[in-house]
Amino acid sequence: MLLSATVLVLGAALPSWAASKADLALRSYAVREVKLGDTVTMRLGLVDYGPDAPTSSARLSLQAPRGTRLVPASVNSGDGGCQFYSQNTRAVCTLSRLGQWKDVQPGGPMVWGTIQLTVVGKIGSVGSASVSCTCDPYSRNNRTALVLNGNNPPAPKPGPQTSPTAARSPSPSASPSVAPSEPIPAVPTEATVTATDGSTPPDEDDSGVDLLFVIGGVAVALALAGLGFAVYLWRNSDDEEGDGDDE
Repeated sequence: MLLSATVLVLGAALPSWAASKADLALRSYAVREVKLGDTVTMRLGLVDYGPDAPTSSARLSLQAPRGTRLVPASVNSGDGGCQFYSQNTRAVCTLSRLGQWKDVQPGGPMVWGTIQLTVVGKIGSVGSASVSCTCDPYSRNNRTALVLNGNNPPAPKPGPQTSPTAARSPSPSASPSVAPSEPIPAVPTEATVTATDGSTPPDEDDSGVDLLFVIGGVAVALALAGLGFAVYLWRNSDDEEGDGDDE
């Protein structure tokens, strides 16, 4: 009982990457200057970034480019590892039974094999090669294109679970890098500049004062004009009365 409990505790304490996982990836190279009737050889590489080896559930699927057919003998070593469909344009193979990639090791180099294609018509869309396994949780690098008369497909990259150290290191380093940037908003600076910039309020106050001065000046001018006109009328009335008295 004590031993069983110890095993359970140790199993629960293991990190997620310690579970049985493989990271299979494929790479191919394009074949150029291909024409009708040719039988060409294409290189296909398989790598296991690890940390574990693939299980027996691993499968290799091939889809020939349009206008071509797979040469069964170039893929299947005769032990029944592959099944071919649609006039040899598609194949599904048990990876563990394909001798070309038997030396694939977790964390080891890419192992290269070859497949052959016969051109039977106009070459159209590219084909594909893909690997699948219940042991491989990362599928973004499991597929590569089979290209005739085109450019090489990009090289695959390992998944995040491949390196336990790399997978765990970003979490402690990411939080300090984000934390300093959060309490540095630009709002206080803009608010301070707006509050201290007195260009707008004084302009509004000065315009109001100037308007009062103009109104006051106009009122004084009108008052003086009215007073002058009243004096003029008064003097004219006195002159008329004096003329009447003289007569």
